[in-house]
Amino acid sequence: MTHRSNCTASLRVLLLVILSVASPTHVSAAQDQYFDSDGVEIRYTIQGGGPPVILLHGFTGNYETYWARVTETLRPHFQVIGVDARGHGKSGKPDDPDAYGVQMVKDVANLMDHLGIEKAHVAGYSMGGYVALKMASIYPDRLLSAVSGGQGMVNNEDLGRFVPRYHAGLQRWIDEQVPFGPWGELDNDPKALQHALNSFQLMTISPGDASALHVPVLAIHGSLDDRSGSTNRLKAAQPNVEVIVIDGEDHLSTFNAEAFSSALLNWFRSLQEG
Repeated sequence: MTHRSNCTASLRVLLLVILSVASPTHVSAAQDQYFDSDGVEIRYTIQGGGPPVILLHGFTGNYETYWARVTETLRPHFQVIGVDARGHGKSGKPDDPDAYGVQMVKDVANLMDHLGIEKAHVAGYSMGGYVALKMASIYPDRLLSAVSGGQGMVNNEDLGRFVPRYHAGLQRWIDEQVPFGPWGELDNDPKALQHALNSFQLMTISPGDASALHVPVLAIHGSLDDRSGSTNRLKAAQPNVEVIVIDGEDHLSTFNAEAFSSALLNWFRSLQEG
Protein backbone atom coordinates (compact mmCIF):
# COMPACT_ATOMS: atom_id res chain seq x y z
CA MET A 1 0.00 0.00 0.00
CA THR A 2 1.34 3.46 -0.89
CA HIS A 3 1.92 6.25 1.62
CA ARG A 4 -1.05 8.11 0.11
CA SER A 5 -3.28 5.06 0.57
CA ASN A 6 -2.12 4.72 4.19
CA CYS A 7 -2.95 8.37 4.83
CA THR A 8 -6.34 8.03 3.15
CA ALA A 9 -7.20 4.94 5.18
CA SER A 10 -6.07 6.58 8.43
CA LEU A 11 -8.11 9.71 7.81
CA ARG A 12 -11.15 7.65 6.88
CA VAL A 13 -10.90 5.56 10.07
CA LEU A 14 -10.44 8.71 12.16
CA LEU A 15 -13.53 10.31 10.66
CA LEU A 16 -15.58 7.18 11.26
CA VAL A 17 -14.47 7.09 14.91
CA ILE A 18 -15.34 10.76 15.40
CA LEU A 19 -18.77 10.34 13.84
CA SER A 20 -19.53 7.16 15.77
CA VAL A 21 -18.70 8.87 19.07
CA ALA A 22 -20.75 11.94 18.19
CA SER A 23 -23.86 10.00 17.11
CA PRO A 24 -26.17 7.86 19.23
CA THR A 25 -25.67 4.23 18.21
CA HIS A 26 -28.62 2.44 19.81
CA VAL A 27 -30.98 3.72 17.11
CA SER A 28 -29.63 0.88 14.97
CA ALA A 29 -31.40 -1.54 17.34
CA ALA A 30 -34.66 -0.74 15.53
CA GLN A 31 -35.97 -3.77 13.66
CA ASP A 32 -35.12 -3.84 9.96
CA GLN A 33 -38.12 -4.20 7.68
CA TYR A 34 -38.26 -4.56 3.91
CA PHE A 35 -40.73 -4.09 1.08
CA ASP A 36 -40.64 -4.47 -2.68
CA SER A 37 -40.57 -1.18 -4.59
CA ASP A 38 -40.99 -1.95 -8.27
CA GLY A 39 -38.72 -4.97 -8.04
CA VAL A 40 -36.10 -3.53 -5.64
CA GLU A 41 -36.00 -4.44 -1.96
CA ILE A 42 -36.02 -1.31 0.21
CA ARG A 43 -35.01 -1.41 3.86
CA TYR A 44 -36.78 0.76 6.43
CA THR A 45 -37.31 1.06 10.19
CA ILE A 46 -40.14 2.52 12.26
CA GLN A 47 -39.80 4.06 15.73
CA GLY A 48 -42.11 6.12 17.91
CA GLY A 49 -45.70 7.13 17.31
CA GLY A 50 -47.67 10.09 16.05
CA PRO A 51 -47.65 11.93 12.72
CA PRO A 52 -45.25 10.19 10.30
CA VAL A 53 -41.85 11.67 9.46
CA ILE A 54 -39.83 9.92 6.73
CA LEU A 55 -36.05 10.49 6.86
CA LEU A 56 -33.89 10.25 3.72
CA HIS A 57 -30.10 10.12 3.96
CA GLY A 58 -27.29 11.50 1.82
CA PHE A 59 -25.01 9.96 -0.80
CA THR A 60 -22.93 6.93 0.33
CA GLY A 61 -24.62 6.89 3.74
CA ASN A 62 -27.55 5.04 5.24
CA TYR A 63 -30.38 5.95 7.61
CA GLU A 64 -28.35 5.67 10.82
CA THR A 65 -25.29 7.61 9.66
CA TYR A 66 -27.35 10.72 8.95
CA TRP A 67 -30.36 10.53 11.24
CA ALA A 68 -29.41 8.90 14.56
CA ARG A 69 -29.46 12.11 16.61
CA VAL A 70 -32.57 13.47 14.89
CA THR A 71 -34.41 10.21 15.53
CA GLU A 72 -33.68 10.44 19.25
CA THR A 73 -35.19 13.92 19.27
CA LEU A 74 -38.26 13.17 17.14
CA ARG A 75 -39.42 9.72 18.18
CA PRO A 76 -41.08 10.76 21.48
CA HIS A 77 -43.40 12.96 19.40
CA PHE A 78 -43.57 11.47 15.89
CA GLN A 79 -43.55 8.16 14.07
CA VAL A 80 -40.02 8.17 12.62
CA ILE A 81 -39.53 6.11 9.46
CA GLY A 82 -35.91 5.71 8.37
CA VAL A 83 -35.12 4.54 4.86
CA ASP A 84 -32.02 3.22 3.10
CA ALA A 85 -32.14 4.57 -0.46
CA ARG A 86 -31.86 2.09 -3.32
CA GLY A 87 -28.19 1.58 -4.14
CA HIS A 88 -27.26 2.23 -0.49
CA GLY A 89 -27.01 0.47 2.86
CA LYS A 90 -29.20 -2.60 3.23
CA SER A 91 -31.50 -1.79 0.31
CA GLY A 92 -31.23 -3.41 -3.11
CA LYS A 93 -28.57 -2.23 -5.53
CA PRO A 94 -29.76 -2.69 -9.11
CA ASP A 95 -27.00 -2.63 -11.73
CA ASP A 96 -29.11 -0.56 -14.10
CA PRO A 97 -28.58 3.18 -14.63
CA ASP A 98 -32.28 3.64 -15.35
CA ALA A 99 -33.25 2.24 -11.94
CA TYR A 100 -32.32 5.44 -10.09
CA GLY A 101 -33.25 9.11 -10.48
CA VAL A 102 -36.98 9.78 -10.07
CA GLN A 103 -37.45 6.12 -9.14
CA MET A 104 -35.78 7.03 -5.82
CA VAL A 105 -38.62 9.50 -5.27
CA LYS A 106 -41.21 6.91 -6.21
CA ASP A 107 -39.71 4.55 -3.62
CA VAL A 108 -40.89 6.95 -0.90
CA ALA A 109 -44.43 7.08 -2.32
CA ASN A 110 -44.40 3.29 -2.64
CA LEU A 111 -43.31 2.95 0.99
CA MET A 112 -46.17 5.19 2.07
CA ASP A 113 -48.58 3.02 0.09
CA HIS A 114 -47.05 -0.10 1.66
CA LEU A 115 -47.57 1.33 5.17
CA GLY A 116 -51.00 2.77 4.44
CA ILE A 117 -49.82 6.36 5.02
CA GLU A 118 -51.79 8.98 3.12
CA LYS A 119 -49.55 11.96 3.99
CA ALA A 120 -46.21 12.39 5.77
CA HIS A 121 -43.52 14.89 6.56
CA VAL A 122 -40.51 14.02 4.38
CA ALA A 123 -37.05 15.23 5.40
CA GLY A 124 -33.91 14.63 3.36
CA TYR A 125 -30.30 15.64 3.71
CA SER A 126 -27.95 16.23 0.75
CA MET A 127 -29.00 13.57 -1.79
CA GLY A 128 -32.07 13.00 0.37
CA GLY A 129 -32.84 16.69 -0.01
CA TYR A 130 -33.06 16.21 -3.77
CA VAL A 131 -35.61 13.46 -3.18
CA ALA A 132 -37.65 15.49 -0.68
CA LEU A 133 -37.90 18.54 -2.96
CA LYS A 134 -38.64 16.45 -6.04
CA MET A 135 -41.35 14.67 -4.11
CA ALA A 136 -42.84 18.03 -3.09
CA SER A 137 -42.94 18.89 -6.79
CA ILE A 138 -44.41 15.68 -8.23
CA TYR A 139 -46.30 14.21 -5.25
CA PRO A 140 -47.47 17.33 -3.37
CA ASP A 141 -50.70 15.70 -2.19
CA ARG A 142 -48.72 13.06 -0.29
CA LEU A 143 -46.72 15.51 1.83
CA LEU A 144 -47.47 17.34 5.05
CA SER A 145 -44.17 19.17 4.54
CA ALA A 146 -40.75 18.78 2.93
CA VAL A 147 -37.37 19.47 4.49
CA SER A 148 -34.21 19.80 2.41
CA GLY A 149 -31.05 19.79 4.49
CA GLY A 150 -27.69 20.85 3.06
CA GLN A 151 -29.22 21.26 -0.39
CA GLY A 152 -31.61 23.55 -2.19
CA MET A 153 -32.28 24.23 -5.85
CA VAL A 154 -29.18 22.67 -7.40
CA ASN A 155 -28.05 23.75 -10.86
CA ASN A 156 -25.56 22.40 -13.40
CA GLU A 157 -22.76 24.49 -11.93
CA ASP A 158 -23.27 22.85 -8.54
CA LEU A 159 -23.30 19.38 -10.05
CA GLY A 160 -20.23 20.15 -12.15
CA ARG A 161 -18.34 21.12 -9.02
CA PHE A 162 -18.75 17.94 -6.99
CA VAL A 163 -20.07 15.11 -9.20
CA PRO A 164 -16.76 14.56 -11.10
CA ARG A 165 -14.91 14.47 -7.78
CA TYR A 166 -17.30 11.82 -6.47
CA HIS A 167 -16.91 9.79 -9.65
CA ALA A 168 -13.13 9.90 -9.28
CA GLY A 169 -13.40 8.58 -5.73
CA LEU A 170 -15.76 5.80 -6.76
CA GLN A 171 -13.51 4.78 -9.63
CA ARG A 172 -10.58 4.60 -7.24
CA TRP A 173 -12.68 2.33 -5.03
CA ILE A 174 -13.26 0.03 -8.01
CA ASP A 175 -9.63 0.12 -9.21
CA GLU A 176 -7.71 0.21 -5.91
CA GLN A 177 -10.27 -1.11 -3.40
CA VAL A 178 -10.11 2.14 -1.41
CA PRO A 179 -13.67 2.89 -0.18
CA PHE A 180 -14.99 6.33 -1.08
CA GLY A 181 -16.44 8.67 1.51
CA PRO A 182 -16.67 8.36 5.29
CA TRP A 183 -19.23 5.53 5.05
CA GLY A 184 -17.87 3.60 2.09
CA GLU A 185 -18.01 0.25 3.87
CA LEU A 186 -21.67 0.39 4.85
CA ASP A 187 -22.97 -2.42 2.65
CA ASN A 188 -22.45 -0.16 -0.35
CA ASP A 189 -21.35 -1.04 -3.87
CA PRO A 190 -19.37 1.47 -5.94
CA LYS A 191 -21.10 0.69 -9.22
CA ALA A 192 -24.56 1.17 -7.70
CA LEU A 193 -23.38 4.45 -6.20
CA GLN A 194 -22.15 5.54 -9.62
CA HIS A 195 -25.60 4.91 -11.07
CA ALA A 196 -27.20 6.94 -8.27
CA LEU A 197 -24.70 9.75 -8.77
CA ASN A 198 -25.36 9.88 -12.50
CA SER A 199 -29.05 10.33 -11.78
CA PHE A 200 -28.70 13.41 -9.56
CA GLN A 201 -29.64 15.77 -12.37
CA LEU A 202 -32.92 13.90 -12.85
CA MET A 203 -33.81 14.54 -9.21
CA THR A 204 -33.23 18.30 -9.16
CA ILE A 205 -36.02 20.85 -9.49
CA SER A 206 -36.08 23.85 -11.82
CA PRO A 207 -36.89 27.47 -10.87
CA GLY A 208 -40.34 26.90 -12.35
CA ASP A 209 -40.81 23.79 -10.22
CA ALA A 210 -39.72 25.70 -7.13
CA SER A 211 -42.02 28.64 -7.77
CA ALA A 212 -44.96 26.23 -8.08
CA LEU A 213 -44.34 24.48 -4.73
CA HIS A 214 -47.31 24.78 -2.40
CA VAL A 215 -46.23 22.28 0.23
CA PRO A 216 -44.62 23.84 3.34
CA VAL A 217 -40.85 23.64 2.75
CA LEU A 218 -37.94 24.11 5.14
CA ALA A 219 -34.42 24.50 3.76
CA ILE A 220 -31.74 24.12 6.42
CA HIS A 221 -27.96 24.24 6.09
CA GLY A 222 -24.81 25.03 8.06
CA SER A 223 -23.24 28.47 7.87
CA LEU A 224 -19.99 26.85 6.67
CA ASP A 225 -21.63 24.67 4.01
CA ASP A 226 -20.25 25.49 0.56
CA ARG A 227 -23.59 24.39 -0.97
CA SER A 228 -25.62 27.10 0.73
CA GLY A 229 -25.97 28.97 -2.56
CA SER A 230 -28.48 26.37 -3.73
CA THR A 231 -30.63 27.16 -0.68
CA ASN A 232 -30.50 30.86 -1.53
CA ARG A 233 -31.66 30.12 -5.08
CA LEU A 234 -34.53 28.03 -3.75
CA LYS A 235 -35.64 30.88 -1.50
CA ALA A 236 -35.40 33.35 -4.39
CA ALA A 237 -37.56 31.14 -6.60
CA GLN A 238 -40.10 30.37 -3.87
CA PRO A 239 -40.22 33.07 -1.16
CA ASN A 240 -42.50 30.95 1.04
CA VAL A 241 -39.64 28.54 1.75
CA GLU A 242 -38.45 28.89 5.33
CA VAL A 243 -34.65 28.95 5.69
CA ILE A 244 -32.70 28.10 8.85
CA VAL A 245 -28.91 28.41 9.07
CA ILE A 246 -27.06 26.37 11.70
CA ASP A 247 -24.13 28.48 12.85
CA GLY A 248 -20.62 27.04 12.69
CA GLU A 249 -21.53 23.79 10.90
CA ASP A 250 -20.54 22.48 7.46
CA HIS A 251 -22.04 19.92 5.10
CA LEU A 252 -20.80 16.89 7.04
CA SER A 253 -21.53 18.19 10.53
CA THR A 254 -24.88 20.01 10.29
CA PHE A 255 -27.09 16.91 10.46
CA ASN A 256 -25.40 15.81 13.68
CA ALA A 257 -25.74 19.18 15.44
CA GLU A 258 -28.16 19.52 18.34
CA ALA A 259 -29.45 22.76 16.80
CA PHE A 260 -30.38 20.86 13.63
CA SER A 261 -32.45 18.28 15.53
CA SER A 262 -34.14 20.99 17.58
CA ALA A 263 -34.97 23.00 14.47
CA LEU A 264 -36.65 19.98 12.85
CA LEU A 265 -38.64 19.19 15.97
CA ASN A 266 -39.84 22.79 16.21
CA TRP A 267 -40.71 22.86 12.49
CA PHE A 268 -42.80 19.70 12.57
CA ARG A 269 -44.48 20.69 15.83
CA SER A 270 -45.41 24.13 14.51
CA LEU A 271 -47.05 22.58 11.46
CA GLN A 272 -48.98 20.06 13.53
CA GLU A 273 -50.14 22.73 15.98
CA GLY A 274 -50.99 25.16 13.16
